[in-house]
Amino acid sequence: MMLQAGFRAPDFILRDQSGGEVQLSRYNEGGNTALFFYVHDFTPI
Repeated sequence: MMLQAGFRAPDFILRDQSGGEVQLSRYNEGGNTALFFYVHDFTPI
């Protein structure tokens, strides 16, 4: 999904490195949030 600048990202839940849940909306409450996704970072692929 491609978002345009200024559009709100859909809320989602992912697992962190310890297996705990991380939900975007928890970090979005106080203002803007920057998301970075690293493809294949620290993976054997």
